[in-house]
Amino acid sequence: MRMLVITDRRLPTDHSFIKGVLATELPKLGVDVTFLGFSTQYRGLVEIDRVKYQLFKPWPGGLFVEALQMLLVFPIFMWRAKQFDVIFTRNDPIALILGWLYRLLRNPRARHLHQISFLKAEEILQNRSFSIGHKIAAYGDLVIRRLLLGTVDRVFVVSKNMKRYFCFKYPKLANRIDILPLGVLPQDFTSPMEFSARPIDVVYIGTLARSRRLKVIVDAVQIYNQLYGPLTLKIWGASHDPRDDDDLKAYVRKKGLEKQVEILGKIPRGQLIEKLQKTKIGLSTIPPEGLFLYSSPTKLMEYMAAGCCVIATRGIPEQETIIRESGGGILVDFRPKDIAAAIHELLSNPEKAARMGIQGRAYILEYRNYALMAQKVKEAAEGRQNELSN
Repeated sequence: MRMLVITDRRLPTDHSFIKGVLATELPKLGVDVTFLGFSTQYRGLVEIDRVKYQLFKPWPGGLFVEALQMLLVFPIFMWRAKQFDVIFTRNDPIALILGWLYRLLRNPRARHLHQISFLKAEEILQNRSFSIGHKIAAYGDLVIRRLLLGTVDRVFVVSKNMKRYFCFKYPKLANRIDILPLGVLPQDFTSPMEFSARPIDVVYIGTLARSRRLKVIVDAVQIYNQLYGPLTLKIWGASHDPRDDDDLKAYVRKKGLEKQVEILGKIPRGQLIEKLQKTKIGLSTIPPEGLFLYSSPTKLMEYMAAGCCVIATRGIPEQETIIRESGGGILVDFRPKDIAAAIHELLSNPEKAARMGIQGRAYILEYRNYALMAQKVKEAAEGRQNELSN
């Protein structure tokens, strides 16, 4: 089986799902995977870690020029290459168009699978900070989705809540929408340190976007230091908008917490996993509002796979389910005093926290293993729809 993958990321990428399922586990199942996309590092047809990539340098000019390049240049490769049996597209509406065109003009028997991992267009339209250009593009995304999603064989979403959303928006597609949650590659998490020996107390990883309301966890650190004793929070990550990073750093300085809240920037995923395996507590304190209600937080699963005990906010169904089923952490309200109290509870009860870390790790490695997700993708590619469980 030959599969062409068109994603919304620069390639090659260490993105959890793309690397774990599409670039690692699917080839093990005998799927011949080729990625098609943009790169700032490579050009042409290359093989990286035994995976094939057809890569192009993006034209200068921004969002709309890049979309035009995809429509003009990508089809040349798609038509010249040996015929593909499956087109897997991810998030990008232009990729959705390319998958539709390929089946219309090149191989009508090819199966088209499309993954939606986050509601990007909806986020842009709800957020005033995005430019007019981004909002126009977001409206275009929704129009393309409305026109072409019905031509796709399977639509993969990341949570039960997101499936409900799409079944409501597109009721005629309900029998073609399946849940493919985010997860981990177990082989990435092979060296967790003994819990009591871990030198890092608390971390937050991920985007620093204002929508995450990270000032709440900064306030939690301040409360902890006032009530319980010294604590340092390490933050690894960055926002797509540098102004969001600057705003958070300014808030930390305003609070006088530069030594208690270390904002360390974005680091390669391999290095990040090493840090997590030396960490006691991971914060998945996401505001339970808006589009976060539909999410499948990767950070939650990576904390748990690394053996961290997790503090997660109530109100996000995916988080609540994982924490309750695994026993791998504590659910709290999204308030600084509650987060501070939870950190204190875990750090002052190391045996309980260690037990939660063990339970969470076992759960994630069994139920959110990317090998399982790859098997689901292959089954959908082969047309075995009834075997996909939700």
